[in-house]
This record gives sequence, C-alpha cells and structure tokens, in this order.
Amino acid sequence: MRRYGEVPVGAVFFSACDAKYFKKFAPAFVSSIGENSSTNIHIHVMNPDEEVFALACYLNSRVSQHVTYTFEDADLSQYSDEQKRALYASLRFLVAPFLLSHADQLLILDIDCMVMKNFDFPSYPVGYFPREPLPGTVGWEAEGTKCAAGCVFFDRSALNICEAISKTLDGLELKWFNDQIALNHVMTQVPEDFVHKFDSEFMDWEFKEGTAIWTGKGPRKYNNVRYVEMQNKYTDSIMNYDLETFEDKVILAPRLDIPFKQFDFVRAGSVNEPIRKHWQNFIDKKVDEGYYKVSSPRWMFNAKIEKYFPNAQFLVPHVEQHNWGGGHRTYFYMQTVFPWLFTVDPLGWAGGAQYIASFDPEEDYSDDAYYMMKEKLGEGKFGHLQSDKTPWHLIEKDNYIVVPLQLPHDETIKYHSDFSVEHFVTQLCHMANTRDDIPQIVFKGHPVNFTSMAPLKDIIEGGFKNVLYVADANFNELVKNAQAMFVLNGGSGQEAMLHGIPVVCFGRCDYAPAVIQGDIDDPDQAFEMVMYDDHVERIEMYKRWYDWYVNKVVIDTNKT
Repeated sequence: MRRYGEVPVGAVFFSACDAKYFKKFAPAFVSSIGENSSTNIHIHVMNPDEEVFALACYLNSRVSQHVTYTFEDADLSQYSDEQKRALYASLRFLVAPFLLSHADQLLILDIDCMVMKNFDFPSYPVGYFPREPLPGTVGWEAEGTKCAAGCVFFDRSALNICEAISKTLDGLELKWFNDQIALNHVMTQVPEDFVHKFDSEFMDWEFKEGTAIWTGKGPRKYNNVRYVEMQNKYTDSIMNYDLETFEDKVILAPRLDIPFKQFDFVRAGSVNEPIRKHWQNFIDKKVDEGYYKVSSPRWMFNAKIEKYFPNAQFLVPHVEQHNWGGGHRTYFYMQTVFPWLFTVDPLGWAGGAQYIASFDPEEDYSDDAYYMMKEKLGEGKFGHLQSDKTPWHLIEKDNYIVVPLQLPHDETIKYHSDFSVEHFVTQLCHMANTRDDIPQIVFKGHPVNFTSMAPLKDIIEGGFKNVLYVADANFNELVKNAQAMFVLNGGSGQEAMLHGIPVVCFGRCDYAPAVIQGDIDDPDQAFEMVMYDDHVERIEMYKRWYDWYVNKVVIDTNKT
C-alpha cells in the first residue's frame, strides 16, 4: 500500500472513495460545496487512474476553493466484493487521523453527499449523528445502525478520538457496518460536552427542503428522483458549459508552491524556489492572452483532461508529445536554462523540439542577442547556487576540460539521450586514463542533488588518472577558464557558448546545430575536433544561433 498527494490545511470538507465513485459523484460533491460554501475541500481516492487525476485537475479549475487530493494504491485482489465495499466505506476513518494532523478541522462526508446551503462547522471538538437502531435489526446490524456515518466532525484537538476510531476499525472484521460500529463505540465514550450531535434537520436522506446536507443513502442515490435531479443539476453546473462562449485556449499551470514531481506527501507552501517566479510570469502572460488556467500538482496532468475542453488549444508544461499524446492543438512549454525564457513547441522542448529544424546557419544575423545574453551570465537556472570555493589548487589552470554533470534521472536524459550519464562519465574517464596529451577533465557535480551525484563521483574517483570531481565551485569561473566543455545535453552548454569556449555535446539538444557533435563511444575524436576547430568561425556560429534563439524561438517573460 502506498499513500501520496497533498495534505489539507485549515478547515476542510473531506471525503474518501474508490476511483469509480469519484468519477460518478465527485463532480456534484465539489460543485455543491463550491456553490454553497467557501470552505476548502479534500478528497482521498483509492486506486486512482489517469481519468481520476484528469477529473481532479479539471474540478480544481471550476471552483474558487482550494481542492486537495491524496491517493492510495493498494492490492485488493485478496478481498471479496463485500470486503471491498466495507473497506471503501471505512476508508475515510482510516485516513482521517493522518489528515487531521495537518488540517485544523475535518467535516467528513460521504462522496455521494451534496451540501445544500452554507453553514458553520461545529464549535465542539467532535460531532456525529447518533440514532436508534433500525427496526428489525439484531446483533451486528443493530450495533451498526446506532449512528449514521455520513457526517462526522473532528477538530484537531480531538485527534486522539479520531485515532481511537481508526484503531477500533483495524480490530474489527472487514464487513458492512464496521465503520459505524467503530464510530459509535468510541463516540459513546466521549464526554457529552465534547460532542455536537447532528440530526435529520442538518443531514437527511429524505431530501427535505432546508436541510444542510443531502446524502444518497443506499439505492436512493440511483432511484430517488429528487436526489438524482439535484445531483444532475450540480454535475451539469460544473461539467457542462457553453462551447460558444467558453475560452478556447487552456494552459495547464503547475502548482508552484509544491514539488513538480510526485512524492509521498506534500504540503502547500513547501517549495519556495526563486526561479519559479518566472513560471508564474509565463502563466500570467498567457492568462492575459485569454488562456483558461487549470492549476494542479504538475505530476497529475495527463492527456485525458483534454476531453473536458474538446475544442481548446492546450499549453502543457514539462512533458513532450511522445509521452503526453493529446490532440493536434496541443503545445508544450518549458523553462530554459535562462529561467526567464520559455519555449513553446508542438513536439516538446530542448532536444525534442520541432523548432530546432528552423535554425538556418546561413541567415543574416546580429550580434546583439549574443552580447545581451553574455551580460546575463550568472543569472542562469542555478546561478544562485554559485560557490566561491573552487579548488583551484587541484585544477590544472588553463589546461582542463570542464564537464558539467547532469541528474541521471532527469527528463532531458530520459528523452534526449541514447545513453546514461554513468556511461558518459565512464567513457570520458577512460579517455583521460589512456591519453597523455589530453587536458585534465574536471567534472562539476550538479548543484541541486548531491545524493544523485554519489555514483558518478565513485566512478570518477575509481582509480582513473587526470580526472577530478568538484562539488563546490563557481561554475562560470570554472567554464571561463576551461579549454573546452564536454556536455551530454544540459543547458550549461548554452552558457559555455557565451564564454566563447569550444562546446562538444554528445546527446540531443536545441543548441546542437551551433556546437561540435561528439560520439560518446569515440570521445577521442571529439577531443581532436576541439583541437582543430576554427575558433573564430565557432564564435560566429554561436552568435548566429543566439540571434535566432532569442528573437525567433523563446518567450521572454520579463517583456510585455
């Protein structure tokens, strides 16, 4: 079992369900809260698929409240259908203690509930719906009908009570009514002055006018005309729109206050990276141009969301056509090594972009772009991580090749290279080890993930001569004084072009037409090409490339 997603904060409406129920009932659940309350929403989904993620992203964009999601992947193959049914019913109480340790208040509802009017959360630590056992029930069923679990409230001060319910559930047989038995068992032991008691004037399953919550108990959710009509009303309100007037351009905007990649659990505001302000600038520019913004954790985006905007042009971040799919009106945007510059392309970014083919080395050009960007050296993506601890005493001054190391798991390696970073490093180390005429090779560790550098450092320091690994170093000073740069395909090659040194790239990148192309299985040849390269002509090619890149390819988010 694995749980992951974004934890809620503050006071939230909370529900949990499986993927099937989410697709069926979540639109009306979210819509009803969106229309009748200002309180935020949290939903936990067991065994989600891409359609769940896509729908979750879409729902986020259609209400003003902050909607957060957690998910759970679990193998249920050993469970019977009846056991699965009981598990889904009790899921919200199993997850609630963890969520309550982050949120201030949870009002726990069934996913088939609809909020019918605005109301305040109870001022008590806990709240639940006690009732008499249903007529004709005995034993387990009688015990299980002593309360209705469709509406339960917890303040964080009652976390111990919430935990006690979850623990009681763990000790019960997995069968229908186990959630209500656990709830009743614990709640009846809580002092009366701690408990708010809900009643049928607040939540009902007869769908009376004036009640705050309607819950689709049992078959009523499918065959009660009044309930079904209201559910359809709320669903249509959030899912349907006038295609004639609705925006025909959509930008998928990654949440900038949390990681882009999927982790176990994240919290709003857990990321505060300065370079992300440029993402916000880009998104804001597109919203000003008429794009409809869908904001969600980046990793949740997938092509299934396009069905909710069937006529729209899409701007999708941080992926490419080959692993996204999507329609013919889908474009992909990405931040460059110069974080205020973004590219938009129908195929992808960097080495996977279509725009690369539009570079014409014979076109007239101006020097302006090259020298403008040269003035901005040090402002690159990781410029703020520059160090003044360069170990010059270990470096053969003016007689070394600098090799910036990339993250082995990075998408530019995954998508735009036919070999691994490990293979790249190993081949260069072997070249240094077997040739006496080659300059020292200085490998610069990536500044944002030293852990991922450990295997590469082990290779470099594994007995090869004339090689050096450095972690703390001023990158621009290191590059400026180097004889050349050997780079797999990272954006640092673009920065090296501005220093005017020979650059050899071994993978696919958008600056490849302007630099020397190397074969990693024959690095000796790459070194020979550096030695015999025409420096003046190479600089002219750099200038041509930057003129094209700055004036015809990128979007500058600093400009209106």
